[in-house]
Amino acid sequence: MIASHRLRGNLAALGGTLIWASAFPATEVLLDHWSPLPLAAARLGLGCLTMLALAALLRQLPSWSAVPWRWVVLLGGCGSAGSVLCLITGQSLSDPVTAAAIATSQPLVAAVMGYVAGRERLHGGQVAGVILAVAGAMVVSPALQADGPGFRGGEPLLLLNVILWTWYSRGAGQHLSALGDLAKGGLTMAVGAVVLVLLSLVVSVWRPLSVDVASDTVPLLLWMGMVAVGVSVPLWLTATRLLGVTIASLHVNLAPFYVILMGVALGGSVSLRQAGGAALIGIGAVVAQRRKSP
Repeated sequence: MIASHRLRGNLAALGGTLIWASAFPATEVLLDHWSPLPLAAARLGLGCLTMLALAALLRQLPSWSAVPWRWVVLLGGCGSAGSVLCLITGQSLSDPVTAAAIATSQPLVAAVMGYVAGRERLHGGQVAGVILAVAGAMVVSPALQADGPGFRGGEPLLLLNVILWTWYSRGAGQHLSALGDLAKGGLTMAVGAVVLVLLSLVVSVWRPLSVDVASDTVPLLLWMGMVAVGVSVPLWLTATRLLGVTIASLHVNLAPFYVILMGVALGGSVSLRQAGGAALIGIGAVVAQRRKSP
């Protein structure tokens, strides 16, 4: 049973990270037409509509009285809305590979957060796995190389996104455990979308915000919201439920490699160094889940 849970959790984390990574290049194009704040609102709005529609289709929508609304509002308004706003604004001040590279700090953030909260006791395998995964991410990412583009101002926001998203993931698993994964993601992100829409309206009073629904950007917008968020978030919540946030986060370290592969599909290339870094991340994920037999 444990092995089955681990397999399902790893497949969910792998698939969720791959789909989520596709949002980085899509966001990069959309930022040429949208301001970060309304784009973040659209991202959460489309994502929550997708998740709630799937939950309704699969009869997983809870009754109103069964929803712990206090935690849904807190996690959605702060964790969900705050993290996606920091992510998109940070990417607008950097680039997609750098954004994905900074996301690789999540295993370390998750491990420290769980240890400080007293909810996670790190064993040697987990520590070694996190070290291997972080090292692999540094090898993969051009942004972290000596000859890379370096830091350009959005990095603190991208790191804050990681902290908020990790807090959201832990909170959703702890306080919304009675809800299905689709309902967890859909309800919290619906709250986040409302917060960002209201914030956009307030900000637009003082300064104009760009919103472009031209036909050539609509497919990317729908992909980013309905697929890269609407499908990846339930998979991520499933992975954290089955594996824990720290172990599931190791898969996030492959995000820069996935972004690079997407660039290859558009005519780029993959180096031996990047392939080796991806292998290190995979080894780290395996090592972290190995426990000594009693």
